[in-house]
Amino acid sequence: GITTKCVNVVCLFAFTEVGLDTLSIKHASENPASGAVARHNNFIYEKTEKDAIDLHDGRKDDLVTYVLMKKHWEETTLTDAMNRIAKALAN
Repeated sequence: GITTKCVNVVCLFAFTEVGLDTLSIKHASENPASGAVARHNNFIYEKTEKDAIDLHDGRKDDLVTYVLMKKHWEETTLTDAMNRIAKALAN
């Protein structure tokens, strides 16, 4: 979806223009769609912190963290591009 594409662009900008080495995505465990966005962009699950978020309705929720290192991003981006080229050539 659009959020996955936006995160992809943010990764490109952060790693190539800003010069960051690591990015993280953190989300409430009751929002698994955010985890899917992270995984679709090759972020790797790092940890879950129990009851680390105070929700707007007074409840607590777990905080889930995914990380992406520049080196891993470069490797997966190149692999994804090569796979798309190979698929296009096969058709």
